Amino acid sequence: MKQVRRKTIDPLLPALIEASRKTGFALVWDRYERQLPQDGFARLGLSCYDCLQGPCRLHPFGEEPQVTICGRSSDDLIAGWLLKNITLANFKRNALLQEMFEAAQARGISEEIPFKDNTSHGSEIDILNMCMEKAYTSLSYDEAIIDLAHRLWPRNAGEDAGYKEYRPEPEKANVLLHNCSPLFIAWLKEKIRDAGLKMSLLLLGGDSLFEYLDLPAIPTSRYEAVLLSGLVDLVLTGDSFEGCGPGNLARNLNIKVISVPSRFNAEGAAAVWDTIREKAANPSPRTGNASLAAFKKPQFNFDMEKILEDLVSGYKNKKYRGFCLLGGGSNVKHTGDEALAYLAKTLTANDVACFVAGDALLNLAKYDEIDGVIPLGSFFAMGRGRKLLAELARRLGLSLSDLPAIAIYPEMNTSMELSQAFGIARHGIPTYIGTLLPIWGSRDTADRLRREGLILVTTPENPEKVITTLEPFLTAKGMFQGMKGA
Repeated sequence: MKQVRRKTIDPLLPALIEASRKTGFALVWDRYERQLPQDGFARLGLSCYDCLQGPCRLHPFGEEPQVTICGRSSDDLIAGWLLKNITLANFKRNALLQEMFEAAQARGISEEIPFKDNTSHGSEIDILNMCMEKAYTSLSYDEAIIDLAHRLWPRNAGEDAGYKEYRPEPEKANVLLHNCSPLFIAWLKEKIRDAGLKMSLLLLGGDSLFEYLDLPAIPTSRYEAVLLSGLVDLVLTGDSFEGCGPGNLARNLNIKVISVPSRFNAEGAAAVWDTIREKAANPSPRTGNASLAAFKKPQFNFDMEKILEDLVSGYKNKKYRGFCLLGGGSNVKHTGDEALAYLAKTLTANDVACFVAGDALLNLAKYDEIDGVIPLGSFFAMGRGRKLLAELARRLGLSLSDLPAIAIYPEMNTSMELSQAFGIARHGIPTYIGTLLPIWGSRDTADRLRREGLILVTTPENPEKVITTLEPFLTAKGMFQGMKGA
């Protein structure tokens, strides 16, 4: 790697980066730099690999070719890419929702599934409109998943909110779980407790429903540091290609990896239990430098009514000038966490109530700025945030689009985050996406997305530039005037 300073502001990672430089161990930044320069056609959305006649690519400056072999234009390619990613994200949501519903139904908790995607597209096919409609339903999926999680693993109203320090214990067998079914994780947690095993579970990723499973979780950006700490004895990954990254790294480090069914079933879970129990009895030998810095474990007591009362009162009494949803994950193209931490600090200091979910929440937990934001929970809890703002607008006698609210995704990595951000915009909340999307091969498509309320960048922006970009939107919402640090 050419430099350390600009990779991330995460206090845990610079030492890791420097150590990797000396040992030659490739980290995510190394792998990214080895891909440079990235395909310029693909970055504009002008490459297509959908059929076996291709691949095709279109000229960005008006010269030939302007259509693919099958006749698609640049508008078609980019809208198709968006539709494919948003549809894939909702397919994942639907699979999780169906699995959780069947578990709730078996326990007599829920008689009917809380949400079904009945999106209708009318007689005329407009791919971009289909994208936005499907993204709109993404938030309904997210709300339904959180609703079922609350029924499956109810939390006590008196539980503490906030964050507690967590550090993996060297004397215990530590298990990292990635892309695993929450039902499997809940089953495993109970089995470990009943067997009296000295084993700790650690979740990877902000979409792991960590607030309901009541387990510590780390953001995606830290998985390499955790695996390299010498404290992880076992990695459990869901049986899909999405779990291969952490699994491959673990294998390279001689950490045992077990693939478990992405959809929970008792037979499949029982098949791996003996291996898990054996590892608990025989954790890996610890070296003298095996260690991992402590991090914060979220503790939740999300009382919607109490929060709404505070927001209504605070807005009327000018305690809050506006509201912001902060989301998104880690993207190696950005200086990790820099914009997220800056925005959280700047907005909360200027009386903007910030609601944070998913990887963004886990990333902010590394910094003191977390004290000024309102944690929503895991990734799917952003649907709860949208619902909260809609109810807030109703109580204030406003439409959601008239509420002084904005959503910001400083970094974005997955189709799940993409669909969620697009869905928030479709609900009427202007939404900033700080990661460059492959849409700029079609100015017409980009302009239509902007009219949908999406604030899209043509190049990654430093934190101060983000505020400048947002200024007209914040001003229109009455949230910018006199903003300190803007």
